[in-house]
Amino acid sequence: PLDDDASNIRLLDVDPLGWFEPVDAELKGKLRVVSLRNSPRYAALSYTWGNDGPSSAYTVQCSQRRIETTKNCVDALRRIRSRWKRTTIWVDSICINQQDVRERNHQVSLMKEIYIRAKRVYIWLGNGSRDTDRAIDFIKDV
Repeated sequence: PLDDDASNIRLLDVDPLGWFEPVDAELKGKLRVVSLRNSPRYAALSYTWGNDGPSSAYTVQCSQRRIETTKNCVDALRRIRSRWKRTTIWVDSICINQQDVRERNHQVSLMKEIYIRAKRVYIWLGNGSRDTDRAIDFIKDV
């Protein structure tokens, strides 16, 4: 649980991908509480929730618990995760207790500061397709 310090947030430390593990291997990590006042180093993830809500088909193993999230969130974390070192990231569906309305409302009020203080912000719109690949090639050519 988050204590009463108004600047506290949770961060997810995603374990690195093993040398021989496929990119779609299970996501594992640990949640920890930090204060934004202490300028922690982390990235933030902005992604589309899409039409699918959190589902037991898409989870992140955090210590002894599985946290349900969306397919798009899992896809993004799999792409961001490093093969060599732990990745520290803030992602709303995992770092905010979605069942605690009071906490969720307070954390949403901190989102501007969370994104501003992040060392890097990833924006994930979804997995690519042949059409998006062509669009990116076109943009590069122009």
